Amino acid sequence: MWSEVLTIVGGSIALTGGYFGIYKLGWYVSRREQINNMVKMLDELQGHQDQNNELIKEYEEHIEKLKNHKIR
Repeated sequence: MWSEVLTIVGGSIALTGGYFGIYKLGWYVSRREQINNMVKMLDELQGHQDQNNELIKEYEEHIEKLKNHKIR
């Protein structure tokens, strides 16, 4: 009788521990993957920073021209 109870309790503890262990492992793997994706994206953005700055400058100049444009 006691061996059955202890087996059920021990099995439940083992299953619970296994579930939380797998859950935690999945969380760490997902977190690491998201961090790696964000680092790659930042590297790509920094690689195109010169192009972005030129485009921003062109747009700012165009906006200034539109603001200063007067119909005569």
